Amino acid sequence: MANSNEYKLINGIFTEEDAQDLLTHFFSEKIKLHALRQFSLYERYGIKCEYSEKRTKELKADKAEILDLLKEARLTGKSLRINSDIQIELVDKEPTLKDGKLLDMSMC
Repeated sequence: MANSNEYKLINGIFTEEDAQDLLTHFFSEKIKLHALRQFSLYERYGIKCEYSEKRTKELKADKAEILDLLKEARLTGKSLRINSDIQIELVDKEPTLKDGKLLDMSMC
């Protein structure tokens, strides 16, 4: 088995409505994942995950930009071409806790 694989996640032309369904769902789920991770770490260990906070802000900003682009597509009657690849590779385990502290805060 290879240590790295690449897959086409999205590849096509979408109406504004379909693109909105797809992209808002994707970004909302990623934001929710980080929120749940932040909540879990704080509740269980009293740890604030700066990485997840930063990613949440970035994802919300990206989502807002995409909503503006979708609005432009709707107003101009255009469709959207969306292409996205996902690359997956095997890496060492997730960061772990030692004495109640996260060893690598950059990936919490």
